[in-house]
Amino acid sequence: MFLLLVFTLYSILFFNNEPNSLVLSKDLVANSHPLYSFEEELFFNGVNSVNKQNLWKSDIYGGIVPHHTIASPLISGFFYNLSKQEVKTIIVAGPNHDNEGDADAATSRIPWETPFGLLSVDEDLIAEMIFETGVELKDDIISDEQSIAALVAYFKYYLPETNIVPIILKSGFDISNVEKLSEYLSQKINKEIVLIVSVDFSHYLSFDVAQKKDEITLSLIKDNNINGIYGLNSDYLDSPPSISLLIRTMEKAGADNPEVLAHSNSALFLEKPISSTTSYFIITYR
Repeated sequence: MFLLLVFTLYSILFFNNEPNSLVLSKDLVANSHPLYSFEEELFFNGVNSVNKQNLWKSDIYGGIVPHHTIASPLISGFFYNLSKQEVKTIIVAGPNHDNEGDADAATSRIPWETPFGLLSVDEDLIAEMIFETGVELKDDIISDEQSIAALVAYFKYYLPETNIVPIILKSGFDISNVEKLSEYLSQKINKEIVLIVSVDFSHYLSFDVAQKKDEITLSLIKDNNINGIYGLNSDYLDSPPSISLLIRTMEKAGADNPEVLAHSNSALFLEKPISSTTSYFIITYR
């Protein structure tokens, strides 16, 4: 009877009678990051758009995924494929958009609330990373950072048993810091511990101009040219440090052949011409 009562209460908190529909939970525990804004319809549109026959040919060590949730079909497709891999921990790095706080690189050791339950972190790996690299523990500034928080529902939905290691990087996180952190991460990366960077590309440009900027950015990524990437602004991408961290980590781990699986733009998802767009790539490393 007790178990039945618990299950019933869980169902009331999380689900209603509509398929693929959720009722957002209240705070589950005091010591967790609160639920980030969750757009249910947009999320499940992405879930339902996934082509489940078009699977990756092999496991990955790293990749690039958007955090702009208009691109939910791309995000869902990425994590659906990743869910077929035996992943225990996802290291996810992205921009500290507002350059908040005094840490150039920040992480958190508390879980995230999602509509699908608590998303746990890999506490041991985080503790070691802090000790070895100087990444700082800053729970307060990471809670509502879009580059991490916008993806936590996808992590929990597609990889419910997987832990994460969140890292947010200020724009001032320089190449010497990239080299140090990538040296550490490259020793941890394998098919069970993958590095994902959460990055959106060209911002606030027309579709045609964005396409041209994306060609330049992609060329630099394929050439592993982090000096060139550090010379780019938001016309091209929102986090040169995050992309550079991925490139260097993959190089050092011996998985430095990027494969572009998707390239798109918010104008295409909205199906209308707009003057200010955002562009996206899905790129994997094997």
